[in-house]
Amino acid sequence: MQGASGSLPPLVSSYLGFAETNSGSVLTKAGLDLGAAPSGGVKKWILIGAHSRVYATIDDVTVGGVSASQFAVYQGSEQMFWAIVESSLTSADVVVDYASNSEKHGFGVWSILAGSGVDMTLNADLVQNGTDNHSIFVPEGGACFSTLFVDGGSTASYTAGLTTRFTNTFGGSNERSAGGSDDFAVEQNNLTVSVSGSSDSLSTISFGPKGFE
Repeated sequence: MQGASGSLPPLVSSYLGFAETNSGSVLTKAGLDLGAAPSGGVKKWILIGAHSRVYATIDDVTVGGVSASQFAVYQGSEQMFWAIVESSLTSADVVVDYASNSEKHGFGVWSILAGSGVDMTLNADLVQNGTDNHSIFVPEGGACFSTLFVDGGSTASYTAGLTTRFTNTFGGSNERSAGGSDDFAVEQNNLTVSVSGSSDSLSTISFGPKGFE
């Protein structure tokens, strides 16, 4: 798989924050700073990587009241979700509405700056499984994002491939989550993403500024 030709600028991603709860059906990150409004022919996309400890589907993901497109769901030991929406807001409430009252919900939030010709909802490569490592293609000028959930591990972090952006322990238990991401100026044909311990669910997604062909 190779990045398509073109002259669009590389993606620029920023980690914005995360939210978690031990129980409940609606999880909100209130007033999250989304960065400056885009300008000069640039689009800003907000990416949400969410998980649930048990099989609780997501009814809706909103950023400033606007629904994000859910485009990837993985059901392993836990449920992992990705959603994305274009936004020019500088701050907003990010809300994940789960379909049932469950436990150990969480999500991470990133912004992605992309050329105006890019539709990020159609522009992704995805690898998901219940393991402690896997590999993914990242095109030149692309960005890669990942979330993981560990049940019974002593740590949750990324040991290779991506920089750990957040870690979380639910209520002092051994159940932990983390998120990682990085931008890549050079194409990664087989980027190995590894995490500490044994992950119950690992979900990694990459985007390119020029799409895939």
